Amino acid sequence: AWVAAVSPFCGGESLPARADEVTLDAVIDRFVVARNPDPDSTLPFLVRVPLGQGIVLRAKLPWPRTAKVYCHRADDAWPVEPDIVDDAGVLLCERRGVAVELVLDRGRDHRSQFVFTRLANGREAIFWQTSKTNQA
Repeated sequence: AWVAAVSPFCGGESLPARADEVTLDAVIDRFVVARNPDPDSTLPFLVRVPLGQGIVLRAKLPWPRTAKVYCHRADDAWPVEPDIVDDAGVLLCERRGVAVELVLDRGRDHRSQFVFTRLANGREAIFWQTSKTNQA
């Protein structure tokens, strides 16, 4: 498990408590990354985590290749006409404690994890990582 050293807090009302709370007709089966339409944002990408009806996050990078990527919940809904930079089918997306495991239907950059925690000041923080970036 990648999250062994992470605080055992899973913030966010958007995450279902159990897998049976996600209805099949509401499941999003695509993982999508788009450019953030807000030019003033310090987090230039939007990531749609395909859990339930989808969780929209703002992210620093489009994929955690060399380091963990800091994410923050987006205040707005997914844009109507997003500028998509990544789109992949989803083989697995499920909640496991404080993390959401994601496995994509492609050869490279196919496994990652979103870890939901709280910072010392009480603010929610979300870190997007792969097994390789977690070891760094």
